[in-house]
Amino acid sequence: MKTGMKCLILLCIGAALCYGIYSFDQVNRENDRLKVTTFSDRKPQTINGTEYTVLKNTICDYSKIKEQYPVIEPMLDVDGDVAKGKPGRLKVLLVKMRIKNSSEHTQYLNLADIVIKSPAYSNALSTEMFCEINHIESCMLAIAPGVEVPVTLPYELYEISFSDAHFRDLQKLPFSIVLTSYPDIREISLSNITYKAGTSSKSAQKQQKARKKDTPEGSILDMDQECIYEEVGYRIEEFVYTTNVKRYKEYKRKGLYYPELVDSKGNARNDDDPTAKGGAWYMMFIKCRIKNYSDTAKRIRASVPATGNYMKDGRYVYEGDNTYFTCSKKIEFDPDVIQLNPGEEVTCVTGKLTYCHKKYWDIDKTDFYVRLCGRGDGISDPDKLDPRAGVLGKAVNILVKSSQIKKK
Repeated sequence: MKTGMKCLILLCIGAALCYGIYSFDQVNRENDRLKVTTFSDRKPQTINGTEYTVLKNTICDYSKIKEQYPVIEPMLDVDGDVAKGKPGRLKVLLVKMRIKNSSEHTQYLNLADIVIKSPAYSNALSTEMFCEINHIESCMLAIAPGVEVPVTLPYELYEISFSDAHFRDLQKLPFSIVLTSYPDIREISLSNITYKAGTSSKSAQKQQKARKKDTPEGSILDMDQECIYEEVGYRIEEFVYTTNVKRYKEYKRKGLYYPELVDSKGNARNDDDPTAKGGAWYMMFIKCRIKNYSDTAKRIRASVPATGNYMKDGRYVYEGDNTYFTCSKKIEFDPDVIQLNPGEEVTCVTGKLTYCHKKYWDIDKTDFYVRLCGRGDGISDPDKLDPRAGVLGKAVNILVKSSQIKKK
């Protein structure tokens, strides 16, 4: 009896095992087979109409990355001991690459989808750090046909994720960046990874003293003062407004974002525009000089982010849209992002179309607050800005008085 019961149990177990194997096989048959293709980074690789060219791979110590990009320090978690379950020491892998749209259609890419991996390790892109390092607002890119976009992809490598021996020499591990996901995984292996160690504390202190200090957040400067942000200086050279853009000597038609906003005679909008009754359209041109004081190249958004002014009833009006932009240096990144080499200085002109009705405000008697630098405002509702009351957000403002503004 006992022998029969044992046989029955064994048969049940065998049947369950066979059913499990059958079910597992059926699931695998219903799903696509995994395919992994690994490319070399020694030459450009084209995937789904996008060409990826890896230019440089660098692993930096925490102190080195903080020294190179001071603004990212608050984003990094470097507190705690691994023995106590904390992340421990930090290194950052920087993958410098060029992305080109080799198709005939606009390519929409989310760079946050590009992950880094090594045996038994993977990590996503550090999105906040990416935006700060590349001076853009999002990991989403829209690349027109034939356009190339240089980017630097940062990945955080924490001590807790590696053995002591591996963490000491991370640059020797076989890393790759994964560009597409299951079932057709395509990745580029990273070769020649260089390592940048942090400087000694005494040397770092000396370098820190030599740096141009950031203008304090929320400051209001005079027009003749220079605003410093991340070792880049911004200074307003000229503030001009006109109803006819051809009166401004720096004007170039190619700088218009929307050519239809200026007629063939150069008038800002059209005199017959029904919305302009009782007032007039003006183009405000703000000419700035920008200089890189650091010893590293900087990619910056060079246009003026916003201007603001008070109405007769005391309300503060904020204008964030630009209509025009030109630069003394060739613009390589659409539409107003430039790269400044160490010590390089450029002149840029931003144009803003504005409507003035003297019933509400008089452009001839109005002071303007000009926001400079790419620093986030920290204010979700621009209508609540009030410079006179000290409500400015994080950005620095230059106060341009009406007597300093030129009319053309």
